Amino acid sequence: MTITRMKTKVLIMSLLMGTMALILAGSVRAQPFEFHVEHDHRLGHCRGTLVIGPETIQYRTPHRKHERIWRYTDIKRIEIRSPRIIHIVTYESRGKLWSANRRFEFKLRDEDITAAVSDFLLRRVTRPLVLSVLPTIERQPTFVIPAKHRHRRGGCEGVLKVYPDALVFASQNPKHTRYWRYQDIQQIGRLGPYQFEVATYEHQVGGPDRVFHFELKERLDDPIYDYLWVRVNRTKYYPYEPEQPVRATPTSGVVRLSTRRRVSRR
Repeated sequence: MTITRMKTKVLIMSLLMGTMALILAGSVRAQPFEFHVEHDHRLGHCRGTLVIGPETIQYRTPHRKHERIWRYTDIKRIEIRSPRIIHIVTYESRGKLWSANRRFEFKLRDEDITAAVSDFLLRRVTRPLVLSVLPTIERQPTFVIPAKHRHRRGGCEGVLKVYPDALVFASQNPKHTRYWRYQDIQQIGRLGPYQFEVATYEHQVGGPDRVFHFELKERLDDPIYDYLWVRVNRTKYYPYEPEQPVRATPTSGVVRLSTRRRVSRR
């Protein structure tokens, strides 16, 4: 009887400790991220604190004209352009004579953006994201293809990694690294087995959304392209299970993104 009571007490204590651990973990995840930043203006800049929280993103500054509190529904797109640069695109108009949405550009002064921030945004944001800081990735990629990303001038080398739920370009230059959920991609295309294009929702100056152009060092064979295609263009006609190999689709062969789209080669 004594042994039974002791086992019961141990079980109850284990359950309580587990519950407390979950509560503490949830409390830690709920803590906002705070960064000391510079906010770039058309002329000059101001300094303040950018707070990324569970319900809102805030910019706190002594310059009251530039203070902002955005709910996530008020934000069109969040762009982590590098470990030190965040852009927030809002629905606010630039001015009375401008219909374009206003963009707020922040430069971090003291520290880099970490994978924890990307993890948080991926859980919280459903609209397209731009992530140059990779989140925590625990699984191995399904496919890996060495590639060169062509810029407007020059380019950078890296690796394309295909996951069941995301496409990653891991660049030797962190500024050009990207993590895309398939919902963050408008379309993909290819011209032969060694050229691959990714049309995104990312902003580019003076034109439509950005297209990434890759020269592949290994073949992008039909099964790999089809694996990507059904995830970007998921419909009832091409269902898939994330862990299952994809069946053949009618997209095999040469596919090119519309030539009407202006090309970005940054």
